[in-house]
Amino acid sequence: MNFIVNATINNDVQTIFSINSLFYVPEPEEAFRLTVCCTDCVTQQKSLRYYACSKTKDAWTAVSDSVNEILTDDWFQPALLSQLDTMTHKTSDDLSMSEYPVKRWERLKQEDDWAYQVLTSEEHRETVLKVTTELLKEIQSKPELYPDDCFSELCDAIYCKRDAYPAPVDFNHCGASSDKDYLIEYLTTQVTSSERDNHIKLLCILWKLPHALLEHQQPFLLAQLNNVYKQDIAFTREHSVKKTVKTNPDLFGNTQVNYQQKLFVNTSSHRHDAVEYQHYPSPQNPYVCQLIESGQPYVSGASGMTNSFSAIFPLLKIPMSSEQGKELQQIMTAFIVGAAQHSVIEVEHSFALSECCLGW
Repeated sequence: MNFIVNATINNDVQTIFSINSLFYVPEPEEAFRLTVCCTDCVTQQKSLRYYACSKTKDAWTAVSDSVNEILTDDWFQPALLSQLDTMTHKTSDDLSMSEYPVKRWERLKQEDDWAYQVLTSEEHRETVLKVTTELLKEIQSKPELYPDDCFSELCDAIYCKRDAYPAPVDFNHCGASSDKDYLIEYLTTQVTSSERDNHIKLLCILWKLPHALLEHQQPFLLAQLNNVYKQDIAFTREHSVKKTVKTNPDLFGNTQVNYQQKLFVNTSSHRHDAVEYQHYPSPQNPYVCQLIESGQPYVSGASGMTNSFSAIFPLLKIPMSSEQGKELQQIMTAFIVGAAQHSVIEVEHSFALSECCLGW
């Protein structure tokens, strides 16, 4: 069992100001893994902590699985131990839902504003073009590693699932003699294009492409990522589909804002998760309860798109904690939010799980 929670801390005074409940009561001797996403309330610096937790009789143990230069166990670990009892006592019945729908929508609008600023940045646009070029070099320099059949399923998924996920409207591999050649030509054309939204069209492909390549380059790492999806991401979903609502390509984000620059105008109209997926009035899922408790917006659970994109870090040997790694995470987070697929916290949580799994 793997839980992921947010914590607000002040490292200077060595205090945990707030941390989510788990909404889960472990059995005696039962162990679980705890990923803590920490944000320093003074510096706003984010860091990750990983613990193996268990309770024997009346005593909790929390063994650190990682070493972090910013947060040291000499204060954080005992502070966490002192709160584990409280974190595991709360149930879904303790949740107050009265103000959450309004707060959720307000937060989603703030996230849309942030995502739009990220995706309209020329610096971030250039980064997308550069990393696409690196992926093209990887594909073209190792033809024996990436055969044609490596790309058939990928192209089919992009084209056939455009009703569920954003896809470029001009992407159509049907009839191509080689899916690999078609994809290389399409990516090359977009990298050299002067269109202002070429990076958006590339991101529609880049969230899936590294996953397909890693299967051939480092299949054991891909198996670990896939296992994270099955065990730690899929279970975070708890919602019902009320009606079919699609995004408007002229609009942006979970709240479908009408910004000046139409970033998604050349992508498919697809499922609008923030409206279509409604969590149950009395949620039982621990992850959903955590988000409601902390006022964070639930859209569709921890992000599978993020899990897929995370293959890019070992593929191109980019540490997730490096400046380049952080920028790529920021860009993909903005893209997924802009495409109305997830909230920011759902993407951040998925990246945290990937970093823990991959060690990158």
